[in-house]
Amino acid sequence: RPVVFPLSNPTANSEALPTDIIKWSKGRAIVSTGSPFDPVQYEEQTFVIGQGNNAFIFPGIGLATILGACKVITDNMILESAYALADYTIERHSEEGLIYPPIDELEEASIKVAARVLNQAVSDGVSQQYETAEPMDVIEAYVRSRFWEPEYIPVVPSDEVLEY
Repeated sequence: RPVVFPLSNPTANSEALPTDIIKWSKGRAIVSTGSPFDPVQYEEQTFVIGQGNNAFIFPGIGLATILGACKVITDNMILESAYALADYTIERHSEEGLIYPPIDELEEASIKVAARVLNQAVSDGVSQQYETAEPMDVIEAYVRSRFWEPEYIPVVPSDEVLEY
């Protein structure tokens, strides 16, 4: 099964369209794009097109680095982020043939990545916050408790003009 990554943005600059890739490969290709695309219908099968995006990795690496008070991000931490994302995707989406989770799972994927990267930072000895590793469920609970949740303040329009 060929793996094809037309990653250029915006969609108008994509190297190939998922519809064409699926047709050319007779439904065998695994496709992930840099921009969002609708699912592709080929014969009697629907192919969900994954969006390959560094947003699945970088928030988790950043959060782990902050929580671990790491002065260095090791190669092992980067590699572990990739393994964590792959494991997350396989556990939840292997039946669909996805190689990235849907973008609406970004928060959960980031938490899983951050926990694994923080654990790796401890193993690599670069965490100034932790000296010994904790079980993964403890690390994940900690990451989850520190995950930022935005709260938006309502904006109310006013006719009043403020002068400074």
